[in-house]
Amino acid sequence: FFQAAVGADYGFPNSLYFALEYFFNGQGTGSAALPFPATAPFLQTVHRHFIGFETKYDLTPLWKVLLLSQTDPAGGSVLLYPELSYTLFEWMEVSGSGIFPVGKAGGEFTAVPNLYQFQAQLFF
Repeated sequence: FFQAAVGADYGFPNSLYFALEYFFNGQGTGSAALPFPATAPFLQTVHRHFIGFETKYDLTPLWKVLLLSQTDPAGGSVLLYPELSYTLFEWMEVSGSGIFPVGKAGGEFTAVPNLYQFQAQLFF
């Protein structure tokens, strides 16, 4: 099967950043019942076309916001990933984020449960 991705991004001088990507997965089955085991070494999808979008902005030098989304146009679902991060120290950043599926039943992402996470990164 054939897979391809194409994307474009742009960062403005004021720290606003956008990225847009298109992904084609020729392995998409078109059926909600995937014929492959969940541990297969390749990407398993029901649909073939996906659109990814990212936007990032530095609210202040310490606070940053990020929004990622993955859209399944054929299935009518979207996976949203918002994140808020704060630079606590020069060597430590903390962030909170979540993964939220939105859309029609039977979409690529609607069976995914909500996920919430907290992360602390140390830099040395």
